[in-house]
Amino acid sequence: MRTRRQVIIGGTATVLGLSGCLNEVPEEEQDGGNGNQTDERGNQTDTDGETTDVGNETDTEEPATAEFEVLSFGTPSTTEVGESVEWSLSVENVGEARGTFETAVTVRAPGGDEGVSTVSVDVPAGETRDATGAFRPDYVGEYSLTVGATGDMSSTTAEVRELGFGDGYVNPDDVTMTVDGTEEFYEVRLTPSYTYTDDEGQARFDRAGDEMRYALVHVRTTKDTRDLVEMPERDELTLFVGDEAYEPVDRRKDDEYEGGPTRGRTREGVVMFEIDDRFQTTDTFEVYWTRDYAGGGAEAIWST
Repeated sequence: MRTRRQVIIGGTATVLGLSGCLNEVPEEEQDGGNGNQTDERGNQTDTDGETTDVGNETDTEEPATAEFEVLSFGTPSTTEVGESVEWSLSVENVGEARGTFETAVTVRAPGGDEGVSTVSVDVPAGETRDATGAFRPDYVGEYSLTVGATGDMSSTTAEVRELGFGDGYVNPDDVTMTVDGTEEFYEVRLTPSYTYTDDEGQARFDRAGDEMRYALVHVRTTKDTRDLVEMPERDELTLFVGDEAYEPVDRRKDDEYEGGPTRGRTREGVVMFEIDDRFQTTDTFEVYWTRDYAGGGAEAIWST
């Protein structure tokens, strides 16, 4: 007779065959004297004709796998517009094999725009690993972040960017904007009047209104690439002094700042406000810029 047995080794079925002829022996010796017989399939038949199905024994071992749980996912609760924000994720491998945790992290802006980054981190069995990423909130409002593989969420609220005179701010158009003083020793220059040259080359004199004076600041905007961009406009600026707010006024001198569309250029010049003459250079001056985009509102404040 021929017999076969199936053995599982490392998850693969291997057939071991025993070949050759067996010498016939008396029936009494085949059943060990108990009157039972074994057929070619390994089933035993007793002398009464009843058959017992012994069956083939197979040892099956499932391969070890990696399983992941996100232990934590978070961002700072608040930040400022234009500042880089870092998020962090901690993942544990609760499985029995080393594996790679991969997922998408989605950042949703206040206006609904979404950005997606991919996370891939190798985690040994039974251990924990951390992953980090960053994004830049361009608009004022709440940003929601979601881990695609698990649905874990976090949020960050972006507030108005507060800067000092001379500090640079990068707006959603990747334009760097700086507000500074017009002179070395003054953050804001205050003057009751100034001279300019008219179209005919004649010197002219322009004076502020009664009990008023001019406040002058220097604005510089720069775009590093040659992409067409709308530079910040003068009328997007507001000057706050105390409880008062002032809009820019026209300056007849050719050093006036002009924004508008450009490709890879720097725009710079003076922005002038007409303010109450009771204010002095020792007061706090705040220059506020804002613009509405499809994705939300961008804002920045430069303070003395």
